[in-house]
Amino acid sequence: MQKTLLGLLFLLVCCGAFTQQSKNYYWPKKMENEYLRGCVLGAKQSNISQLDAERVCACNLKKVKRVFPDYRDLNSKATIEQMQRISQSCAKEVGIQ
Repeated sequence: MQKTLLGLLFLLVCCGAFTQQSKNYYWPKKMENEYLRGCVLGAKQSNISQLDAERVCACNLKKVKRVFPDYRDLNSKATIEQMQRISQSCAKEVGIQ
């Protein structure tokens, strides 16, 4: 579980996919797809199944979008603690220990 969270956090914090500028205050489909792709890659580093990775990352995206309706805020306003809480909550929801 700890390894899963670290993998997810690394990809979320280091990924430059969210630095593009836009006047829209929403998550373009391209940004959602990049977020999910990076999340699944990070989750799979922890030896969880593809299905579990997809489930936890879909949950993660849903919650992150609720907290950060403007995708650009993810890099500028998100804290590691917030992202850890979201990741832990989603892992628990989908039954990953």
